[in-house]
Amino acid sequence: MTRPARWVVQCSAALLLAGCASVEPPSVTLSSLRMQQSTLSEQRFLTMLRIQNPNDFDLAVEGLSFDLVVNDQPFAKGVGKSDTVIPAFGSGVVQAEAITTLSGLIRQFQTLRAPAGRSSPTTSRAS
Repeated sequence: MTRPARWVVQCSAALLLAGCASVEPPSVTLSSLRMQQSTLSEQRFLTMLRIQNPNDFDLAVEGLSFDLVVNDQPFAKGVGKSDTVIPAFGSGVVQAEAITTLSGLIRQFQTLRAPAGRSSPTTSRAS
């Protein structure tokens, strides 16, 4: 490869990598959580996850896998299939099923039991 051709290839690769460096990850938050089915050992929830796209291009969501964390404690795991397109600088909602076990529920109840005089704010996140 000649020197000018090598320079063009290297500059093109650098520009391509620089373009990839500016991609921001989407923000995912829990929009709603509804109990679907419950047994002693397992609880199934229908979740609505709001996805915000901070990029200047559309984001195609074909499916997702997530861990739902409440009060900094693991609560449920979920998956969902979707053919949703989140517009550039926009948001959309994706539906997915989440499953927790009895131990996940017990962990949450233990976190809610704050000592007297100390408040315990409730927070959640999907990752």
